[in-house]
Amino acid sequence: MSEQQSDHQAANNNKKASLLFASAILVILAVVVAYVMTKQGESIASSEPMPVPDVIPTKPLEPQVALVEPTTMMPEDSASVELPKPEQSESTPRLEPEQPTKPALPSLDNSDATVIQAIENKVTNSAVKLLANDDLIRRTVVFIDNLAKGDIAKKHSPVQQPKEKFTAIEGDIVTIDPNSFERYTPYVELVTRFSGAQLVRMYNEFQPLFVEAYQEIGYEGDQFEGTLESAIQELIDTPIPKAPLPLIKESVTYKYVSTEWEQLSDAQKLFLRMGPENMEKLKVTLRAVQKELKHQ
Repeated sequence: MSEQQSDHQAANNNKKASLLFASAILVILAVVVAYVMTKQGESIASSEPMPVPDVIPTKPLEPQVALVEPTTMMPEDSASVELPKPEQSESTPRLEPEQPTKPALPSLDNSDATVIQAIENKVTNSAVKLLANDDLIRRTVVFIDNLAKGDIAKKHSPVQQPKEKFTAIEGDIVTIDPNSFERYTPYVELVTRFSGAQLVRMYNEFQPLFVEAYQEIGYEGDQFEGTLESAIQELIDTPIPKAPLPLIKESVTYKYVSTEWEQLSDAQKLFLRMGPENMEKLKVTLRAVQKELKHQ
């Protein structure tokens, strides 16, 4: 793990650190936006019952009399009588229930304004400010593709980096300052407020734009879901530390003392910067999403 000491180097490291939680936001971008857009297109059916007029009969109803006796009671030389059957026309169309229409998705090029506006209608302004304001779908797809390989696409983060800087506690043993973990809490809360079923349901609604963006970078569109599952698994496989991890300072950088932690992928090492509590919360949501994807 590394941390720059100069202002320029520290800014670069903070940018790297900010890219991790985009892996969690990948679900919110694919689903929260679609959820809001879908809700806007739904119609509300009236629940009031139709009025029933009062009917007062003017005279008692006469009992019905059968016009035809059963054939078993007729004389043998009498012709049997059959009731006429209603005519059926094969050309008569069958009435099918109307299917609810889904709201049309914007084009990929013009999706940002719709996405941001939809999110603003559903979450707080502070939550909206966590997102990048351009090419949200394309950024997310590129980031997921890299995340599935354990890499970090530095220039394609779909979220803004936190304003607070990474800090370490230096003493006999150097460790990450727990206050650094709090930088990621707003991003975690934004994702974990939704259930796995909600996230996948909303992702399916918005899926065509993700497939289109995935094709743009040279892949088959139907492979994107597999890439998404690999990205989720990459984070789930990251071990959660049971105690503060010792660091070693080399020149102007920090690294994990233990080879076990230092040999993790770049994506997993940045996931560690979120802290054990945030990691556990996100893993619960990611496992739920993973389960829903496998059963759809």
